[in-house]
Order: sequence, then structure tokens, then C-alpha cells
Amino acid sequence: MSLIIEILSPEDSDGPTLDEILGRLVTLIAAQNPMLRRIDLTTGRVLDIQEGRMPRSARSDDEDGADA
Repeated sequence: MSLIIEILSPEDSDGPTLDEILGRLVTLIAAQNPMLRRIDLTTGRVLDIQEGRMPRSARSDDEDGADA
């Protein structure tokens, strides 16, 4: 059993640390934010049009309920 655990457990110098992996993941997600916001905006417009509403980008703040 100890041999299996030793084989499955990487040495300290084997590969990146969890902190390095998480740091890289956060960086990749942050780089995707502009594209994800664009997809969200486009999807919202399409859904508004399909449901017969004026697209959010064409509404004023009063119509959007932002002041309420």
C-alpha cells in the first residue's frame, strides 16, 4: 500500500504547485472576461428581440427600471 501511495504522490519538484495552477486559471479566466461580457450582451439582445421587447442597449435607464 505504501508503494502505491508513493507512486501516486508526486515529489515536490514534479510539476506545478496548486497555487501556480490556480494562479494560471485565474489569469486565463480574467483574459476571457471581455469576450464573455460580449457574449452575454449579444445573448440578452437576441432574447429581448425573440420575446418582442426592445433590446436593452436601446432602452433608457427609466425603461430599464434602473432608477427604481
